[in-house]
Amino acid sequence: MMVEKSSIDAAQKAENVLRSVSNSTPAVRSLSSFQTTEIRQLFAQARLALKVPGLEIRTSPAHKPFGRILVVVPRRVGSAPQRNLIKRRLKALFYENRIFEHKKDFLIFVTADATHLTFAQLRALMRKVVES
Repeated sequence: MMVEKSSIDAAQKAENVLRSVSNSTPAVRSLSSFQTTEIRQLFAQARLALKVPGLEIRTSPAHKPFGRILVVVPRRVGSAPQRNLIKRRLKALFYENRIFEHKKDFLIFVTADATHLTFAQLRALMRKVVES
């Protein structure tokens, strides 16, 4: 009986923590999830913010209370692990640097040259876009 009560208490504490986190910051998955109509709007409204070999970053005002990121990586960029690495790095920068607080949606097109960019280089490029 005692074990059940402690596990219930732990579950309730976990739920309380999740509620408080979700109220203060958007869930990680919601930072990169779009509906089809939102994608169309993003493509129509996004304006060029930065273009370098490997990346084209476009921004538009956010439609939600927080900014989101959409990364477009075609197959010709590289193998699946290479494409996923680029996506993970960009999303990690977006979340770790709290770029979603700037209330801009980001549309990032990736080309094959981006496979040579390091995490530090991507961080510098994202800072440049946010500061401009």
